[in-house]
Amino acid sequence: MDKLSMDMVYGVEAGDDAAFLEVWRKFIKLWNELLPQVPLYSNTYITVIPDWLADFEMTPFWGFQDAIVGATVRK
Repeated sequence: MDKLSMDMVYGVEAGDDAAFLEVWRKFIKLWNELLPQVPLYSNTYITVIPDWLADFEMTPFWGFQDAIVGATVRK
């Protein structure tokens, strides 16, 4: 991938759009093969609370900013 990125910068003559496009397509193809398929957006929210945090209760109407004020640390 590094070689392809360097080829786009240093391996193509200025103004040779066809050669640049060929290297660009190879770079994007390799990028898509290596990149994991993860969603960019999800409407699912997950709150993870550690075991040592007590009295922390969050609701849709009582957000993190309000819930953390009353929370305590378990010993």
